[in-house]
Amino acid sequence: MRRIYFGLVLSIIILPLLMNSSFAQEDYVINIAEGADNPDNRIFYHIPTSRNLQGQMVITQGDSVTWKNQDQTEHTVTSGNPEIGPDGLFDSGLFGPNGSVMIEFTEAGEYPYFCTIHPWMMGKITVAEPYLGREQVIQNVGVEYDNEGNGVEVRYTLEGTLSDTVLINSEQNSVTFYYDPLESKEDILIIKLPEKLVDDIQYTQVDGEIVGDAIRENIGEITTMFVPLWPNSKEVTFVGQQVISSETIPGGGCLIATATYGSELSPQVQELRELRNNKLLQTKSGASFVKGFNEFYYSFSPAIADYERENPIFKEGVKIVVTPMISSLSILNNVDMNTEFEVLGYGISLILLNVGIYFVVPTIVIVSIKKRI
Repeated sequence: MRRIYFGLVLSIIILPLLMNSSFAQEDYVINIAEGADNPDNRIFYHIPTSRNLQGQMVITQGDSVTWKNQDQTEHTVTSGNPEIGPDGLFDSGLFGPNGSVMIEFTEAGEYPYFCTIHPWMMGKITVAEPYLGREQVIQNVGVEYDNEGNGVEVRYTLEGTLSDTVLINSEQNSVTFYYDPLESKEDILIIKLPEKLVDDIQYTQVDGEIVGDAIRENIGEITTMFVPLWPNSKEVTFVGQQVISSETIPGGGCLIATATYGSELSPQVQELRELRNNKLLQTKSGASFVKGFNEFYYSFSPAIADYERENPIFKEGVKIVVTPMISSLSILNNVDMNTEFEVLGYGISLILLNVGIYFVVPTIVIVSIKKRI
């Protein structure tokens, strides 16, 4: 029930913010319907911007509400209810036909009200705290699939933060973000997802559970999602028809290996792609490593790849240098790496192996030669 209520608040408060991003204080209107002085009347209140006929409204702290009398007799807007009477928080006094009264709500909470002359006319104003989310950005999402090393930019608004590590699963067509709450409280994620990253979002999950009250808005090539988060939320996943991958970006992949072995279809390049997609990118630590590595790798690899194509001798030299490393990486395609611990363990072991191949062994050989000389 609590989640349903939060979802209703989300739709009532956040959708107007989508249309008006200034987050300015608003003045809302509730019309007192003609014939409201009759207890048998079909409606007593009418809200122009809503189908609600019960005089109930959710607003933000600092907003105001104006009641307009469209009836033919006098009414009041008085805080409290007919059973206990006025509670003293506000009282409009009598105002007649075509008259109006405005009340500003500066404190969050629930404010039931009624007409003291016609006590069957009851309503309630719910005042929510203002949304304090900050606009933030994650750069280079999906950089591991972009041969220019750029990826896409994802902007979001949130009181907490999202990790820069984003898990992209091309088999499930999903993109997962990791949530770090500012404090233990409910939050609302407003995130703008480019179609290049995830196209035609089908549903949203929070910690593996489908979120039924998530709201989406499509403008151009950007899908804006509004997702309620709970104090213990950890992950937010968006599942679409397609996500960014080496198949959706022509040429995406290892530039040096492709230039060295002559084709993206070469066994060596395919092994590297399978390792990246099927092993590393399936865990948070693996995805974080790939993103960091690619930001470094793509800073120099295009120049090396271009020079390889122009200079066959240099190309053969690069092949001699990278072949031991690629051979050692192929080991990972034959082991199970399903957990963060396994990825870290095998990763560290492989780094140590390559340090031995490229630094320790040559150092031992050089020292041995010097001793003989």
